[in-house]
Amino acid sequence: MMQIRKDNKIINITDIAGNAVNAEAVLSPEKEQQFLLIDRAAKGSIEAAADLAEGYMKGSFGAPPDRAKARKWAKYAAKHGSEKAQRILSDIEGTI
Repeated sequence: MMQIRKDNKIINITDIAGNAVNAEAVLSPEKEQQFLLIDRAAKGSIEAAADLAEGYMKGSFGAPPDRAKARKWAKYAAKHGSEKAQRILSDIEGTI
């Protein structure tokens, strides 16, 4: 299935059988922020990776806190010099 993001919606272009489908889902502001940060982090933004770690740590994306994902993004950002990520990583490792 192919998807196109437009504004805060995901539009499905085809279903599994290849039939044209015109369905969309509206993303919550929290999910929209999460996807934007993931996109920026994937393009190399260390600040976005640290913000993702913080969001996962606090449960800011419309889901409960996820320490595993917070740790993953914090490790990546800390490895690339983010002091914010290093603090988050210290908090995570201090509570394990």
